[in-house]
Amino acid sequence: MVNISEISDDSNDGGDPNKKPEELDKKPKEEAVLRSTRNENRNKKPEEEDVEEEEDKRSTSFQLPDNVTEALVALIRRCDYPSLSSVSRYFFGLIASSSLYETRARLGLSETFLYASIGYPTTNDLPSWHILHRNKASSLRLTKLGSLPPVPWGASVVTIGLEMYVIGGIVDRRYVKFMNVIDCRTHKCRSLPGTRRGRFKAAAGVIDGKIYVIGGFIIQLPLESDWIEVFDLEKQIWESFPGPYPKSSTFSEFGTYVVMEDKIYISDSEGSLVYEPKRRGGEWDASAVGATHPITKDTSPVQCVVDDMLYTIDPRCSLGHPIVVYDPKEKTWRPVKGESLGRLPNYIVYHSAMANFGGKLAILGNSSSLVHHGVCIGEKGIWCAMIVLEKREGGEIWGNVESLDCVLGGGINHLMLQLCQTLTI
Repeated sequence: MVNISEISDDSNDGGDPNKKPEELDKKPKEEAVLRSTRNENRNKKPEEEDVEEEEDKRSTSFQLPDNVTEALVALIRRCDYPSLSSVSRYFFGLIASSSLYETRARLGLSETFLYASIGYPTTNDLPSWHILHRNKASSLRLTKLGSLPPVPWGASVVTIGLEMYVIGGIVDRRYVKFMNVIDCRTHKCRSLPGTRRGRFKAAAGVIDGKIYVIGGFIIQLPLESDWIEVFDLEKQIWESFPGPYPKSSTFSEFGTYVVMEDKIYISDSEGSLVYEPKRRGGEWDASAVGATHPITKDTSPVQCVVDDMLYTIDPRCSLGHPIVVYDPKEKTWRPVKGESLGRLPNYIVYHSAMANFGGKLAILGNSSSLVHHGVCIGEKGIWCAMIVLEKREGGEIWGNVESLDCVLGGGINHLMLQLCQTLTI
């Protein structure tokens, strides 16, 4: 319940020059009555005072039912929730409850948010979390989340429900083992048991309530028994996964990883593999490495999955278009057609990160890295291209650039996009 109290207005004192004489004459009488009342209160028993105090409370306040409060909070912008959660324990519990977000979904108020890890390679500072949201002017902006801890370089991140799991990375030139969980409702962080060994740029994916973490350290052949670790979300423990492993692989650090149809697609600069843990205790597909594989050496290390289709950027435009899509059922690449896609700036094509933004492609690009004759072109900072997808007859997929905005400006140089994650809340 939320109590809302009424505040009575202060009355005028006896020195009001506008009062009539007969009103002024009442003052001594009123003071005498007040003195008498105070004397009576002194003689009252404690239990009598408690009854009167409770009656006063009922006469000056009223309570909102929890379901009404929840419906009102559901109407508030999601970006204001972390601040609201710090007001009181009641609001913290409400913001963290699942029923609030069920109400938002029922009212059609769910929003998609993008979390980006942005760092400065020229400094010793670790990357920071930023959130992409619309400000009061309905413009997309990246805002730094100062309440969250920094992100280690090369950390792996997976999303489960309304939480992000940040695993490993490198801090002070040392591979770390810890795993932090970020509650995206309140932007609070907590720690869970870390991996058994430190990992940097490991592949990760969630399948059937388990987090699979693959590679991420210098390997020796044959692959070591803890090359894969699995975190059981129900038991909250890590276990080494004995294999099977690929018969031969030089994989250690991965440029990208995605989960599609209960398979983990992973790649490095040398090639790619597909891991299917649900089949016979874990099955690897190394035969698809090459031009027909969804993740090839020629494409950008930028991928995301929309409607069980894998999207990536092809800087060489080998199919005549900068964005291509892979159909895992047909095992073929197709271009994403659209006239506006051909006009995307180079910093979106070459220096970017991609995410599924509520069924749209959100591509963040670093314009500070685009230099012509030693001069940076355009406003320095991070730009966001929002692309609407459309599936047409014959299986063709078309894209249209809905917007292209500078979402983090201010003349910032040498920004590095490490990774992006999206959640619908």
